[in-house]
Amino acid sequence: MSLKKLKEFTDNEIKANVTALVKDALMRAEAESSSAFTPYQYMKAYYTPDKEPLEWYVVTEFLAIKLIKHGEVVINDGYNSYWGRCTDGQPIYKDSIFGRILLEIGEYWER
Repeated sequence: MSLKKLKEFTDNEIKANVTALVKDALMRAEAESSSAFTPYQYMKAYYTPDKEPLEWYVVTEFLAIKLIKHGEVVINDGYNSYWGRCTDGQPIYKDSIFGRILLEIGEYWER
């Protein structure tokens, strides 16, 4: 798998780094004391990872499904899917998960 192909894939499937936004929403969900079900609580309801994400990214629905299948942390607020990246210190396209996903989808990924 070439790094160029991995970078192209992640550039198309990962839309934005929203770490501060998601961390704030999760903290609000934690602090929410109202009995009304808020969007923040909705996000929290899907946030039950075995690992602690260091960064959060908006990802396409296609990628969200693949990441969930591979055991990655993904939450959804009804509008967007957010991937919780549990590593840092290297470019995203070098994360091993994307090599596994590209090998799985192979030639079907043509954008």
